[in-house]
Amino acid sequence: MKNEGSRIREKQANLEKERRGFRIHRRVYSLVVPVLALVNYLTVPQLPWVLFPLLGWGFGLTMHYVFAVRLPEKKLLNRGGEA
Repeated sequence: MKNEGSRIREKQANLEKERRGFRIHRRVYSLVVPVLALVNYLTVPQLPWVLFPLLGWGFGLTMHYVFAVRLPEKKLLNRGGEA
């Protein structure tokens, strides 16, 4: 049976994995959206369609942060790892 310390370390390791996943997601978003904006500007500047992926993906990125990073972090800090 795992002791309390090993469970806390396991939760911290999972939190770090989630943070890493969020950082990757954020980097991909930061690289792709400007490319889409350039394509939008060069092809159909009258129709700002780039706003749809910008806002939709941005919302998904925000939810990724909240549910994969922020809430587990709060649970870990508030309950001593018993998330």
